[in-house]
Amino acid sequence: MATIRVADVDEAYAEARRRGYEIVHPLVTEPWGARRFFIRDPNGHMLNIAAAHFIDERVQET
Repeated sequence: MATIRVADVDEAYAEARRRGYEIVHPLVTEPWGARRFFIRDPNGHMLNIAAAHFIDERVQET
């Protein structure tokens, strides 16, 4: 599965729904802080669409 990082995952999710993409896993914030959703592309491949969303402000991306 490929991961595609986006600046605004909420907007990407809304756009995916507007375009009628198959949402395989809904938009969630994982316990470790990642905010993501999965779609299936027209060729059947799953894509992880994600952005960092840190619960703890002290954590920074590297």
